[in-house]
Amino acid sequence: MVDVKPSLPPLHSEVVPGLSREWDEHERILILTFFLVSNTIADAWANEIRSTFTKLTTSQPIHYLHDASRARISAFTPEIRRKVEETMRGLSHYPGKTAIILDQPIVAELINVFLRLQRQGNRQRRTFQSREQALIWIRAS
Repeated sequence: MVDVKPSLPPLHSEVVPGLSREWDEHERILILTFFLVSNTIADAWANEIRSTFTKLTTSQPIHYLHDASRARISAFTPEIRRKVEETMRGLSHYPGKTAIILDQPIVAELINVFLRLQRQGNRQRRTFQSREQALIWIRAS
């Protein structure tokens, strides 16, 4: 039985233009797909993660798949980087896995360096080039 507090948003929805959300209640996987990258979208992303995770108990792992394969990421502004670091710190006590999908190998390597510098706590984090690879890894819990 999944212990979920009431009022989670619909299973699939648009958070803001450029960012969509899917929730797999059975497997406890939050999937956020980026179509654009901006400070506004980074704020919406952080709010969506915090909102979803705080409505769930930490008795079971909560997984997060961040799909940025459709957004052309070339660099993060200092504000986006700060927002990502702050949000990741806030999630570190939740057990589970975070998968990041990027289709640009150079950006993926930069993100991997960034991830290694962050405190991981109870979360495992990895980058992937496809959603299928990421879901296989998450489901291998």
